Amino acid sequence: MRINESALTLSAQRSFYREQTETLSVRYEAPRPAPMRNDDSVNISSAARLIEDQETALNNDPRIKLIKSLLEAILGREIKLGYSSKDKTEQSLDTNTPQATQLEGGIELQYHASEHESEQTQFNANGVIKTADGREISFSAELNLSRSFSQNIDINIATGSAARPKKDPLVINYDAPAATLSDKTFQFDLDADGKKDTIHQLNRGSAYLALDQNADGKITSGNELFGAHSGNGFADLARHDHDGNGWIDEADQVYADLKLWLKDASGQDQLKTLQEMKIGAIYLGYARGDFDLNNSQNQNYGQIRSSGLFAYENGQIGSVQQLDLSV
Repeated sequence: MRINESALTLSAQRSFYREQTETLSVRYEAPRPAPMRNDDSVNISSAARLIEDQETALNNDPRIKLIKSLLEAILGREIKLGYSSKDKTEQSLDTNTPQATQLEGGIELQYHASEHESEQTQFNANGVIKTADGREISFSAELNLSRSFSQNIDINIATGSAARPKKDPLVINYDAPAATLSDKTFQFDLDADGKKDTIHQLNRGSAYLALDQNADGKITSGNELFGAHSGNGFADLARHDHDGNGWIDEADQVYADLKLWLKDASGQDQLKTLQEMKIGAIYLGYARGDFDLNNSQNQNYGQIRSSGLFAYENGQIGSVQQLDLSV
């Protein structure tokens, strides 16, 4: 082939996108002192010494030093871990009052990093070629190239009380703004190990979300709750979202089987269906936010770990919460 004449147009377009995110959260659970009596005297300097001792213990803890070194190796930079316990207080028992043994504390570090990258290039060519033998060739060509890359890194490190397996069942607040715990207790095999634990009852207006797996009309262990084993009830519930719309609703088979497990004024168990409670759908998203559930003597009964929402059939909204129960 011999080219006598040609008219060509070539063009190329390229787009490139990259997004990187990184979060690091540190949660410190200070050792919990025994609850104070209302008539206990106050000694400011003693409390200050206690806080200072806790800070020193945190900074010198070999476990914390190891975690810090690991994270610095991962991140490639120095990090600082500060003392940020929510249990700081300026009150303590009088020095003449014997101090009770403190409960175990702990620390939890959560690191998340994500990287998303995409690239596209488009090449276009069109034109006319005239050859020596009289042919005229018209053409148009397009070439598309694309690639993408995504990477997520999640690292969770915990020590002490923060490393204990979580017993975090989901609670539906059907007639209360948020879950609270009563002074009343009952026996229940929360972790399904064959031994009953002593846990505090929910106050009126809240109930555990349950799935009566053996259809015996009773909730007998944590196996029939969401999150008692995994520590993430929302994730457990999400496994039943068969249509993938981010909600548990009538389109999901489990909807008809879900129950609200509550106790009446006399302490008797009741199981109510979602339809009976006029609950139309439960959202599977949630936001993490810890909040201690303490009594008037500052004794801890449990902790709210995260919160979400559900929709009533009439369009109103209620709250769903994941509780870490103290047993």
